[in-house]
Amino acid sequence: MYVPDVCIAEAFKVLAKWYYRKKYFQTSISYNQAKKRLRNFVSTSHTKMAQAGRKVAVHDIATNRDIVIAVDRFFEPLYKGKDDVSVPDLIVLAVVKYLIDFYDMPREYLYILTCDRKLVALVRKISGLPKAINPSEKRYDPESTFI
Repeated sequence: MYVPDVCIAEAFKVLAKWYYRKKYFQTSISYNQAKKRLRNFVSTSHTKMAQAGRKVAVHDIATNRDIVIAVDRFFEPLYKGKDDVSVPDLIVLAVVKYLIDFYDMPREYLYILTCDRKLVALVRKISGLPKAINPSEKRYDPESTFI
């Protein structure tokens, strides 16, 4: 799984929002456990990285100049339509194009996972991007998707 570094920061921000504003977490202990689980999910220890047969769950993609500049290519379809997505959402799209263009990853092997319906709608309007999937939709339920 490839994740832009800004999205990892956004995930921690969401946890904080759900703790401080929405009061989703009952205690600070449960909030800290959620942060620890997210940190463990996105991190790989040095010991594990040194192993020969290692499996890395999350590859973070640093937001470099090529990615930031590539955000520009999505402004036209964004502003000509009624879509309204954030810059971090556009960075996700730019990272996908970066993986396709610079690493020759086949578009058919990539998927954009997002719970943002507006981003899914925007992706459908842009040719050259892989399919966007909202994993919270019933049709993508793991029990029916992965048999």
